[in-house]
Amino acid sequence: MVSICNIPENVHNNLSAKVSNFIIDFKWRIPNSVEDAFPNLRQLAQQITLASDHTEDVLLWKHCNSGVLSLKEAFLFKNGPVQNLTWTKAIWGPAIPPSKSLLI
Repeated sequence: MVSICNIPENVHNNLSAKVSNFIIDFKWRIPNSVEDAFPNLRQLAQQITLASDHTEDVLLWKHCNSGVLSLKEAFLFKNGPVQNLTWTKAIWGPAIPPSKSLLI
């Protein structure tokens, strides 16, 4: 959100509010001073569907279904999906010594 609102990087460490600080009775309550400083914030907030129950803010990894960042998920995000190479089964197997497979 700080990048969308163009908040200077030197101010990032001073930001301590959570999303829940701006929601009262399941509606957005953005202070006028914040809206004046960031006029596009209300429009951005209105695009977000609010939860219908009280839940704590949590960090979610948006590149997987569970939302939990794991080493595997980070690897797949950075390197892309692993290719399924069917020809490898022809040279790697219990009947072929690894030294021979390595030469091929």
